[in-house]
Amino acid sequence: MTTNPPPADPPWQKLSAREAGLPVDETLYDGVAPHMEAALRDWIYTNVTEQVAVRVLSKLRISPHGGQGEARRNQLAHSLFRKELLDVVDCALSLNLAADARAAYERLELKTRYPEPFVDPVARLSEVLGEAGSAYQVRSTEDGLERVVDATVTEAARKAGETADATGRSVAKARLRAAWLKAYALHPDPGAAYADALRAVEDVACPLFLPSNSRPTLGNVRSHLEQAAHKYELVIQDENAVPASVDTVTAMIALLWHGHRDRHEGGPSSAPISEEAAKAAVHLAATLVQWLSAGVVQRKTP
Repeated sequence: MTTNPPPADPPWQKLSAREAGLPVDETLYDGVAPHMEAALRDWIYTNVTEQVAVRVLSKLRISPHGGQGEARRNQLAHSLFRKELLDVVDCALSLNLAADARAAYERLELKTRYPEPFVDPVARLSEVLGEAGSAYQVRSTEDGLERVVDATVTEAARKAGETADATGRSVAKARLRAAWLKAYALHPDPGAAYADALRAVEDVACPLFLPSNSRPTLGNVRSHLEQAAHKYELVIQDENAVPASVDTVTAMIALLWHGHRDRHEGGPSSAPISEEAAKAAVHLAATLVQWLSAGVVQRKTP
């Protein structure tokens, strides 16, 4: 028997706003807004060890101001410009900060029965970012920051990858996850995100529609569906209460394929992929991966 989780607490509002009947302020702030600066600096100073601080300075190409050990940690927490703080946090997370902190506490607790409760650095950081209305959150993998996206949308993309994986298409799951991370990273890589999104769909579509093709591409799949549309149908019914045609799926695949404008250089229509296009491609790919993996497109019975 399963039970429903308790309802989430309503977002906090200032007393004056509650009494005035104002809506909840759901503004998300890019970068480091002034009101979140102190909390971020405190998190960095509290959770970034001296050893990690040295590596963060190196990876971010920041010259040390002098001194050793504690001076490096102080430099990261207190001497950098406000706009640099999210880069410090993102970099520290990429260096396995969370796992190292947990392991260090466990060693200390086993050795000395340390009485103080463990404060998880990722949980505390999530609180800091959430309470301040940051446009960024900690990735589920705890190895960096990503843009805040509606939880329902995030879950739909995750589910698409799981569905593909369950049907033996683990590459599609990995590519879709990589595309998401690159599209919503603190410093996005739109071109790479788009390419991974397209390849996620290829991993599911090519063996489904072109099992005997030795060098299939999503473009080949599009051409095949255009020419052999009469052989397929959707599980969704159309206005005549019969299985709908595959035209919608074909159009979705064509859009993803043609939108990959940086695939080849030198052509008249070649162009860089924008952040907005990359995000759209990731969500389009998630839908296609889910549909094709779940059997939404079926061969017509003779």
